[in-house]
Amino acid sequence: IYFQDLKTIGKINFTPREIDVIAFIISGRTTKKIASFLSIAPKTVDNHIHNIMMKLECHSRGNIVDFIEKSGKFSIVRQY
Repeated sequence: IYFQDLKTIGKINFTPREIDVIAFIISGRTTKKIASFLSIAPKTVDNHIHNIMMKLECHSRGNIVDFIEKSGKFSIVRQY
């Protein structure tokens, strides 16, 4: 799914790991839960979230969800 549909969302390129984190964010998971699922440190998750926010020029997880919803790829990201 990643290479076909999610590499670029709204003209912004995301890494596969950033898409993983975005998928967990739109599912309402906490940083600790995301870290546990992905077998990475919570600080690493925070770094990914920071990078995503920088790309989107936003300041909250809610803004990330809003961006995905507006992009028309919400259902694809949830599936991912």
